[in-house]
Amino acid sequence: MFNLKKYLILILAFLGFAGLNYVADSNLQIDAPSTNREADKKKIEILSPKQSAKINYNFEVELKPPGKEISVKQDIVWVKGIENQIDFVYINLFPNAYSNNKTNYMLGKVLPEECQTRLEFSKVEINGIPIEIEIEIPFNGNKNDSTIGRIAIPTEFQVTDKLTLHFEYNLTIPKAIGRFGYESEGDFIFFAQWFPRLAVFENNKWDYTFFHPFAEFNYDFADFYLNLKIPNNFSVVATGDLIDKKESENFSYYTYQQINQIDFAWCAALEYKPIQKDIVVDGKSIKINLFQNNLSENRIKRILSAAQNGIKFLSEKIGKFPYETLTLVAVPNKDSRIANMEYPSLITFANQYFSPEFTLNPEETIIHEIVHQYFYASVVNDESKHGWLDEGFANYLTSKILEEYYPAKTSYFRLFGEVPIQGLLLHELEQVPLIYSLAEIKKPAYITSLSAYYKWGNYASLVETSLVYSSYNHYATHAYSRGELFLKNIENLIGEEKLNNILQKYFNQFKSKRVNPDDFLSILKLNSDENTYRYIKSWYLSSVTNDFKIISVLKDFSEDTYNLLIEKEGDILFPIDIEVHTNVDTLKLFWDGNNSHTNIRFKSKHDIVTVILDPTKKNLYDKDFANNSLTTEMQLGGAISISLRFFFWVQNFLMVFGGFI
Repeated sequence: MFNLKKYLILILAFLGFAGLNYVADSNLQIDAPSTNREADKKKIEILSPKQSAKINYNFEVELKPPGKEISVKQDIVWVKGIENQIDFVYINLFPNAYSNNKTNYMLGKVLPEECQTRLEFSKVEINGIPIEIEIEIPFNGNKNDSTIGRIAIPTEFQVTDKLTLHFEYNLTIPKAIGRFGYESEGDFIFFAQWFPRLAVFENNKWDYTFFHPFAEFNYDFADFYLNLKIPNNFSVVATGDLIDKKESENFSYYTYQQINQIDFAWCAALEYKPIQKDIVVDGKSIKINLFQNNLSENRIKRILSAAQNGIKFLSEKIGKFPYETLTLVAVPNKDSRIANMEYPSLITFANQYFSPEFTLNPEETIIHEIVHQYFYASVVNDESKHGWLDEGFANYLTSKILEEYYPAKTSYFRLFGEVPIQGLLLHELEQVPLIYSLAEIKKPAYITSLSAYYKWGNYASLVETSLVYSSYNHYATHAYSRGELFLKNIENLIGEEKLNNILQKYFNQFKSKRVNPDDFLSILKLNSDENTYRYIKSWYLSSVTNDFKIISVLKDFSEDTYNLLIEKEGDILFPIDIEVHTNVDTLKLFWDGNNSHTNIRFKSKHDIVTVILDPTKKNLYDKDFANNSLTTEMQLGGAISISLRFFFWVQNFLMVFGGFI
């Protein structure tokens, strides 16, 4: 039957999208600062603070008008704290990932000229002696990748306790395709992974890797100090604390510091202004700083509310929020990977035009990145190897926060790739729905992780390093999805309250420290009995998808005795509850899930109707819940219902698709 109401909804959505898109584009034309102004002669002094961490980064940066290049003087002071001789220092040269389209980061993708850049050094010194940077070929042998540098330490300094590396370089700011660069013709610039970075020296050896296309980074704690000279029509926010700001006729001068943290990022933008909200959570005062450009009052309210909800939940369940200030940066569009990223005390999110409240966008992103302030910025893991230790935790806790403060998510599709429509898209032609339902379909919080596990679970285990994946889907399943399911399964096994206590102990024991999977497993082991930990360890080691299924339930030769045959595909262990429904009552059975199959004998004087494995669906690693039940007699009601639905959709498809012929 032709449904006029649904078609009117789609037509109005399209017209609204076209009009709003025109308005949005017309508002992006902002004049760049004039290059004819007389340069201010004021010189910035490099801040020389007392060093508290073993690594100290000291920057003197000038953003040159109109804003497409920076000149930098940078010192890295490294207190080695060891007596062994070290012949080389290894550094990450992150911007070189954009130097050509054959780097490991680009993987042969198109790289327009305006998106290209690399570090151009005019001076490199170690303890005042000029030195050269050699390019270290990555372990995959790609000679076109120059994101790892090696500096030979002069003989007289090989046993010196403190080394000072001095760099002077210019860096062209690229049009952003990754996390570093400009958007909106230079009106918005974000600086992430923008400077030469000392590789991690741990266990008496260097741990370094190239700029991976998917896996993230491996950082050590350091102190950061930035003196910035910038045209005064730009506004600036950064990680850490603003400790000084001065202005002249043409330039502004900022001094930022960040003590004992793992990274430093900053943002400069035209026509941006901060909106501040002070909150008190668990007795601690926290300033939320929203760096934005013309957001609506409703959007601002939603963003600040999401930040407050995330901080409140985590403060109560995990521990005190690690920072005095949290800065949220609204990124103008989606052309790059600047949006939806985390840095210490600063997060970014996409400023999309179409994001009604039922999409929970940007709420979900903001909360996810706030969780990273705990697991990434405070409890620090090697993201390039064990991405699930931060992304899996962030996914799991984001789901818990959304369940606490928001209605259940509903399924939706995006008309023309932009306008979200509540419902389920079953078939499309160039993103125009042909078969669809405008029903409000509730989604479990962890459904995205389940979907990825079903598709790519056989290619991703928690044991493997994140660096092995050459497909984003496989990497994301490893880091995000399997990590979330690991924690959710633990919750299902031991209970939410006990898992909360474990996460709290883990955070408090390892905050401001670097961790690896063994650290978290040790906390689990200390707070679990031997049998429970055996189950959990099997999930950690598993590298395949798993399936528990009923093969048969047959009456034995003995009177009133039945045999229930169950099989298991995969290598996980899971305790399985079983319900046997008769025409009179329900029997409760149990299988420890240790072996590949089992035959459970049970007695019943009544006729068996249905047998169900794991009726409450505790085991999320079971890839097919359809074979978890077996009915002994044909049930016509379900078949009739499915048939009617099938013919309904066939009818709709023929009617809609016929209009295109």
